[in-house]
Amino acid sequence: MNHGGVSVLVPTRARPELLRRALQSIAAQTAVHAIHEVVVIENGGDLRSKAVCEECRGVPTRFVLNDPPIPMHEWAKRVFGAPSAECDYVAFLCDDDWWYPGHLQAAIACLESRPACVATWARVVEANESQKAATVRGSTVWLVTDACGDEIEKELDARQMLTANLLTTAVHISGFVGRQSAIRDILPSLCNGNPFDIDRHLAVLLALQGQSVFIMSPTVGVRQHPQQESRTLGATEEARRWWQNTTREIVSLAESRGIDLAAELETLASHSPEGFATLLRNSYFNGVTALETLIAVPPVVRAAQRRRVVARWINRLVPRIVLRLIGVRKWVDAADGHALLA
Repeated sequence: MNHGGVSVLVPTRARPELLRRALQSIAAQTAVHAIHEVVVIENGGDLRSKAVCEECRGVPTRFVLNDPPIPMHEWAKRVFGAPSAECDYVAFLCDDDWWYPGHLQAAIACLESRPACVATWARVVEANESQKAATVRGSTVWLVTDACGDEIEKELDARQMLTANLLTTAVHISGFVGRQSAIRDILPSLCNGNPFDIDRHLAVLLALQGQSVFIMSPTVGVRQHPQQESRTLGATEEARRWWQNTTREIVSLAESRGIDLAAELETLASHSPEGFATLLRNSYFNGVTALETLIAVPPVVRAAQRRRVVARWINRLVPRIVLRLIGVRKWVDAADGHALLA
């Protein structure tokens, strides 16, 4: 492997037992010799994480303590700005996830054999706390390749990655390995303060820099546990707002490149199972169109839209003479956009 090595980023927050499992999986990589450094970024002020790093002697580990913790809106800047400059590649592993032994070797081989490739994304296995496998994620990325064969690696261009990530997060950040040069190029745009939707945003921005490759064999374990529930996408108004921001950005990026996302989804729907085809067709209009009409508009305009809907139903159901008698006809006509009648 002729490269400057891999910098593995492992953010953690006062979870030493989970961190230990993550670091053990890094040390067990078949390509462990390619790891230049493992950077553990502790954002909870917990020195137990440092002790866990000292236990891990199979790989060179650098411990970064943020005390007091950095605010979430600075998270991407601090984490993705941490790798040593001499490293050609950057990999990412959340402290509660783990890699299977061949993960890094497959990603590096993919990057070295494809000069145009800037990012690889591994398929992940979701598991509960006992590490019992539940589901395999990545069907959306597989779908946009239009492939039904046995290829282990799927090459995706910007059009496919924008489509795949429009309506869902099609990748997981613990499955990412990519070129540090590409990370540097997108870092200003990535550091927009979004703490909830980082993997989706990262995938889209990198797709505009060059080719992405999706590795079909699951090589990453993602632990699902109750503590994550409060941080799941859509659990809070803030999370929904950041998701919507990324969706709007994807739509804008596609339009600027002449990519018709609605047409792309229709093409996918044409060769998908019936149930999934209906979901694809409806998702763009229910998700993106509704997003633009109901969320992007100013509150005063949104309120007027709601009044208009109410007024139209009143006009349909209640005789106008009755509206005049009860004194609300002028309000109804004004809300519905009709000329006021004496």
